[in-house]
Amino acid sequence: MSPGPNSITNEFSDIWRAFIPFSQYQVFQHGGYYATEVVPGQLAAISLNTMYWYDSNKGQSVSPPIRVEKEVED
Repeated sequence: MSPGPNSITNEFSDIWRAFIPFSQYQVFQHGGYYATEVVPGQLAAISLNTMYWYDSNKGQSVSPPIRVEKEVED
């Protein structure tokens, strides 16, 4: 995958917006990864999201779903 922002990172950043910290949003759109502190100063989580986007991934024969139905709030 070429560096973003591109159609893939834009779509996934929209889907995962609730989980991507604001400070990491542009990082995600550029590379499809982000980091966040789960417990400040003690525990961090890094999301690499590379399983589907790695061009030579022979184990992945099906493209990831791009459209996800979103709940409509009343």
